[in-house]
Amino acid sequence: MTPPRVRTVRRYDRIAPWFDRVESWPETRLYSAWRPFLFEGLNPGDRVLEIGVGTGRNFAYYPPGINVEAIDFSSNMLDEAKTKRAADTGLHRADIESLPFKANTFHRIVGSFVFCSIPDPVEGARSIARVLHPNGDVRLVEHVRSQNAILAAIGHALSPFTRFLFGYSTNRDTAKNLEEGGLQVTEKRSLWFHDVFTYIQAHPPNNPSPPPTPHL
Repeated sequence: MTPPRVRTVRRYDRIAPWFDRVESWPETRLYSAWRPFLFEGLNPGDRVLEIGVGTGRNFAYYPPGINVEAIDFSSNMLDEAKTKRAADTGLHRADIESLPFKANTFHRIVGSFVFCSIPDPVEGARSIARVLHPNGDVRLVEHVRSQNAILAAIGHALSPFTRFLFGYSTNRDTAKNLEEGGLQVTEKRSLWFHDVFTYIQAHPPNNPSPPPTPHL
């Protein structure tokens, strides 16, 4: 039997050439308004890790003067990202569950719609907690399992189909997974469709002064 990680990578490799076209409507109407939240409050010289860079949709929102490393486990997605590549951005084919960086490296870790796709989200959270600077933070825009019972049931029913077709789940409690991985969630705010689309901010538990929440 093919391991789940291999199946997920193959699905993203398959959809990479037409991913941007499929996502064009939500990107224009929704996602483009949320992406700047990920990068507020950064200072020149800060080191940033973007997990699950995909086709490079966030590149346009990188502030000047920051040092960015970006990873994805799909080589075809990275090929698409290279066409939008921001200056001084390192692109790496890597798995979030075993990041190839030293501990305490990054002042911020960002991602958009990533933890819905990771085969083991708790292990992914442990991995980013390891490479996050003690005074850093994690900022994510995700679609998650709703607290509304009806929406949660719909998400649970749809999840096998979305995993098979596109590689992502629609029924994950990402905030809980982050905390099980050793991070402290400090902000969880609904963005759209009740709380299905959510902004999540987290930091190491020993961070005495986490960066402020962006103006959502």
